[in-house]
Amino acid sequence: MGTPGKGQPNISIGQPSLLLVEGSDDDWFFRRMMEKSSISGIQIVQYSERGTLGDFLADVLMLNPEFTRLKAVGVVKDADNSYQQAFQSVGDSLRISGLPVPSDPLTYAEGMLNESAIRVVTYVMPDNNSPGDLETLCLDAVRQSPAMPCVDRYFSCLRDIDHLPRAC
Repeated sequence: MGTPGKGQPNISIGQPSLLLVEGSDDDWFFRRMMEKSSISGIQIVQYSERGTLGDFLADVLMLNPEFTRLKAVGVVKDADNSYQQAFQSVGDSLRISGLPVPSDPLTYAEGMLNESAIRVVTYVMPDNNSPGDLETLCLDAVRQSPAMPCVDRYFSCLRDIDHLPRAC
């Protein structure tokens, strides 16, 4: 974990709820989802641009005097290769920071921090159970689409000519 106060940029907390997401794709996705769903009162912050979740909590969030304004914190993390490891990693980071640790995803853990009540919830993409990430979640959402065989053929063709996009 990083050294607290090592010059990490401070964030301004402007909402009662904070959603911590890993990267820019997650940030974009959740901002669009909240916009389309007319959800307000939640501030989205990327933690990966400041290191790991543990680094972000120690170096940025916990040192922020505005932190006590928060009523709720949500953490979204990709499962990548292991849902269990990702969920455990989030819990460890929360525990080390003194935040309440949910026993299950999408279940609030309630507690006190600096004499203020706070609730914490986690979500491990794609589905709180499987390995994967945001892209897996999105592909699963359209897997039954009649267009998917066309998409599969397109990527197969790109593989055949060794011309896959970098992210694939």
